[in-house]
Amino acid sequence: MTMISPASKIQIDPFFQVPSYVKATRSGKVQLPVLYKDSSCLHVILKVKTSLTKSLLVDSGLTPALKMGQHTLLSLSAFEHRHSTLGTYSAVHLTLPSLRKTGFYRRSGWRELIAKGEQRHMAFLLLQSVNNTAAINNAGKEIWGFPKQMANIDIVSNRQVIGFEVRDSDNRKTMLSFGGMPKKIMPFPAFDLTLYSQNEHGLHRTVINARGKYNFHLPLGFRIELGDSDSPLTRTLRQLQIEDARILSVLNTHKYQARMNEGVLVECLDDL
Repeated sequence: MTMISPASKIQIDPFFQVPSYVKATRSGKVQLPVLYKDSSCLHVILKVKTSLTKSLLVDSGLTPALKMGQHTLLSLSAFEHRHSTLGTYSAVHLTLPSLRKTGFYRRSGWRELIAKGEQRHMAFLLLQSVNNTAAINNAGKEIWGFPKQMANIDIVSNRQVIGFEVRDSDNRKTMLSFGGMPKKIMPFPAFDLTLYSQNEHGLHRTVINARGKYNFHLPLGFRIELGDSDSPLTRTLRQLQIEDARILSVLNTHKYQARMNEGVLVECLDDL
């Protein structure tokens, strides 16, 4: 079995002409870096109480990076990947901008936002992640240590409404839903992402090189609602009191392209 999708058409583009290699997983071989040729994505930027985010970082060696008074920024993102070297799939991620407590890091996480992905010490800790493909689920766990779980994901993005709904894999219960009427105010360039993830070996750092152009929307009229699911994603969102969180901005695009590199081990958790 192989998870590698034909990359010949993708690699015609210089953005995707990078050295690649193959890594074996239980679900088959994965080409790295993963190339995303045709994707849509939606980012919801929220403000939650810092005390709630810190409760999720106990024994992690990390601290919230982007603070606004007594609050911290959090991101909820949905992706629809139509053409990639991992095939076709959708995913929803909950991430928290974080800095390491030990080792060198810049004093301001805000300054890190303008740095290139490879130069950042701040990264978005992947708190929870769901996707709709078993092979992607296994690859995320084995290669990156991502906290994966299966789900059914519906994403809507047009001129009238943008949003998504996530349901348990058996379709019986809803994890969460987000939606509203878009109010575009300006374009916004895509930015590289730097992720933190953790497994039994320690803290991993993964750089995702991205390009494209987002639509930046006013956060008026958007709502997040939690369902009656007892999934890890829903439990974490309840712990963060996400339905009471203030939505600061919404960004979306149908022209997202990216290269997701293999993560590197930053430090062992036993050393923290």
